[in-house]
Amino acid sequence: MHKDMKEFINLGSSNTRYKYKFPSTVHFKKGAKIALSKLSFYYSWPNVTSLNQNNSFSYQWFDLSGNLTKTYTLTIPDGYYTYSDLNSWLYEELCNRGHYVTYPTTTTTLLGTSNGKDYSTSTKYVFFEIQENATYYSCQLTLHGVPNYAATGAVYSAYGNESGYSWRPPTAITGKYQTGKIVIPSGTNFSKYLGFNAGTLGTGQVTTSALQEDLLSNFTPELVPVASVLVLNSMCSNKFSNPSTLVYSFSATVDYGAMIDVEPNNWMWVDIQPGAYNEFTIELRDQDFKQMYILDSNNIIIMVLDENEDSTD
Repeated sequence: MHKDMKEFINLGSSNTRYKYKFPSTVHFKKGAKIALSKLSFYYSWPNVTSLNQNNSFSYQWFDLSGNLTKTYTLTIPDGYYTYSDLNSWLYEELCNRGHYVTYPTTTTTLLGTSNGKDYSTSTKYVFFEIQENATYYSCQLTLHGVPNYAATGAVYSAYGNESGYSWRPPTAITGKYQTGKIVIPSGTNFSKYLGFNAGTLGTGQVTTSALQEDLLSNFTPELVPVASVLVLNSMCSNKFSNPSTLVYSFSATVDYGAMIDVEPNNWMWVDIQPGAYNEFTIELRDQDFKQMYILDSNNIIIMVLDENEDSTD
């Protein structure tokens, strides 16, 4: 006989640990088995978080004398980011810090990127850009040349001067524009997210004909750290896995924010460790058995128990 178990209690704010309480103590003998019957919940675990250690990097920028001496840290709010999403966030953050210029006319070369905004005399142009390069299955970083400083007759009409982030465009170098640099920290997973080795990226200069420096990932990026989700059951004794509590695994095959429905056509029975139980827990972990954080608590979990007469008391 099979019995469904679906009245699970959510344990904690991560929405990844659940408890099932038996009506009374159950004694499982050797041969008792359990399987996942159904699991439904929303794809709502962010790909960039402090927990994933992939939410921070730095950039080198110009000081009040126009020299590349400043290093500023960027901390990305937890969320799900494509490279386009991250680039939009970066654009707004750079604008908030005053690290942009505006141009009075389009008759001169408009250095930088407006992140798709149409030109106007108040449109802000920044000098770092993050994009997907589908052709090379890479992330592409673009370091745009910064217009040269001029006390009078400058091609730009204004540059930001926010408190704590004050700067000035760099002094002209013949045939060159200077650029900022991106700093990928070591000891974190932001390197994996972009696919770049840790270190300082960029030469700091581009020719006046090239206008920008484009950099492609050193290795295949890991845009989504959670490649698969492991379902663990505290009662289980799976001799074919480590840890032995594994009962099922699956990958998200829907868009972010959509419902994930896991309903195996054939139940995958796993042995229960013999003993007496008042309750058991279900836990969701990533493929490396690391903790996950799921935003949406709405879910359905159904486990099925093989209640053979010879396996339970």
